[in-house]
Amino acid sequence: MFSAVFSPDGKRILTGSGDRTAQLWDAETGKPIGEALRGHQDFVRTAKFSRDGKRIVTASADKTARLWDAEIGQPIGEPFVGHTAAVDSADFSPDGPLVLTAGDTTARLWDAHTGKPIRALVGHLDTVASTEEELSSELSKASAEKGPRLIEMKLPSAF
Repeated sequence: MFSAVFSPDGKRILTGSGDRTAQLWDAETGKPIGEALRGHQDFVRTAKFSRDGKRIVTASADKTARLWDAEIGQPIGEPFVGHTAAVDSADFSPDGPLVLTAGDTTARLWDAHTGKPIRALVGHLDTVASTEEELSSELSKASAEKGPRLIEMKLPSAF
């Protein structure tokens, strides 16, 4: 297992695994909720809930990230394609309309509703392995290179 997080309400746990799936669990009973989320071709390295708990994003060693409906366990749209190596991390923006992924030597922003790429954040010389959204317009990227870099960016006004 590579990833385990609580849902925002604390009632569910979401795990990402080396068996290429993510799974929802009942936090009180420890029993699986529904079928495993299948759709990746390699390890699921990260699985996270949106802030409202309605969606899930997964990041995989298959070079993609995916959105899922957390209530019915079905994929939403097509995989996010653009990284050239494993996607190590993914997360939703605090206000929900963006997904941030990290892998290869880039971090990438995606529209969380359409799955369309918004921009790639390029500049590291080694793997970008983790993402954390600090504010809507500031992204911090952790790299194997020489530590985190803070990048300030202005997002389109629609976000």
